[in-house]
Amino acid sequence: MKDLQLDFTNKKVINAYVDKKQRVSQQIHLAVNVWTEDWMLDETFGIDYQAAFKNQQLMENYVKTQISQVPGIKSIKSFTIQTIANENNVYFQVDTTLIYNGEVLEISELIGN
Repeated sequence: MKDLQLDFTNKKVINAYVDKKQRVSQQIHLAVNVWTEDWMLDETFGIDYQAAFKNQQLMENYVKTQISQVPGIKSIKSFTIQTIANENNVYFQVDTTLIYNGEVLEISELIGN
């Protein structure tokens, strides 16, 4: 399966397609960086960041749930989340090893503003 490639920095669609690891990474990026109620078509999609940024265990549960719902992911083999804070923002670095359609993928994503 292929998806259109997205440029998250410039918020645009690139005239190219992504497959396998790039596609899964892109879908995880979308899933874990959407705030609940942000997407008008499904306001329950995404993570409740207001609560999650205050509680790392809650953030872990939200992120694992969002990752496991990406089509093609069979299981999460390993999962770590690290808090990165500076004077203006809090970020979470998520590193995970997944089983995607029988293939082992290692994905790393930065979550936050």
